[in-house]
Amino acid sequence: MILRLLMAICLYVFLGWVMLSLWQNLQVQREVIAARQVPSVVLRVKNQDAVQIYQYKKPVVIIGRDPDCECALASEKVSVHHARLSFHQNQWWIEDLNSTNGSYLNEESISESAVVVDGDELRCGDVSMTIKLDNGFTEALGK
Repeated sequence: MILRLLMAICLYVFLGWVMLSLWQNLQVQREVIAARQVPSVVLRVKNQDAVQIYQYKKPVVIIGRDPDCECALASEKVSVHHARLSFHQNQWWIEDLNSTNGSYLNEESISESAVVVDGDELRCGDVSMTIKLDNGFTEALGK
């Protein structure tokens, strides 16, 4: 009888230790995920004589003519939803959203998702923009 009681106590202690270890591991993972942040992307838009600068800290930025787009461009040659900048696999990617006039990365047509690096030139319709990654707003103003 005493042996059964000791075995039951050992089993409950072991299960409690396992549950505590799992709880601590989940807390650490939650903190790691919460600490991850999407790096900022700055778009320096050149439209005729004007230059506008947009900064985003979102994982997805839709570029288009629709006022609901994160980067709304006032040009008739830009489609309503023209292109998508997205952050995944620790990189920024650009994707054309079946736009009428196409999207170009460094003067090459975008036919599928492509990785974007700092300083790349993106053209949507007749609007050109320079992409700055992780350099912040003030550095984009200076260049």
